[in-house]
Amino acid sequence: MLTALTRPEVAARLGLKEGTLRVWATKGRGPRFVKLGLSQRSPVRFLETEVDRYLADPEAYEREQLSRGR
Repeated sequence: MLTALTRPEVAARLGLKEGTLRVWATKGRGPRFVKLGLSQRSPVRFLETEVDRYLADPEAYEREQLSRGR
């Protein structure tokens, strides 16, 4: 079963502030997420598997995302 995490949950796992995740999102950094709506204020969710992959090797994860055109 897939588990979706909130921004506060991911920030806690990564040892970051939520604002840092927001900034990273604008720059295409960090774990991939899904936006749940069309407005700027729509909540986002992160798949736990993506967060775990990012935690395992952040540099390799970001290189892979860049190579995919993210």
